[in-house]
Amino acid sequence: MNKRFLSRLSPVALLGIVGAANAAVPADITTAISTMQADGVTVATAFVVAAIAVAAIKFLRSAK
Repeated sequence: MNKRFLSRLSPVALLGIVGAANAAVPADITTAISTMQADGVTVATAFVVAAIAVAAIKFLRSAK
């Protein structure tokens, strides 16, 4: 085959592969991802609150 033909074919093939990768996601997986996001926000908030509490305790102890 011609090199020029192959060089023009590869971007078209890549677009075809990318287009095929967009598959429908089952509702159970979407729900699980949403739940994980909410749990992640809860855990991150707990860490931030804990870090602020530790910083406040250190600040209060050093104010003697």
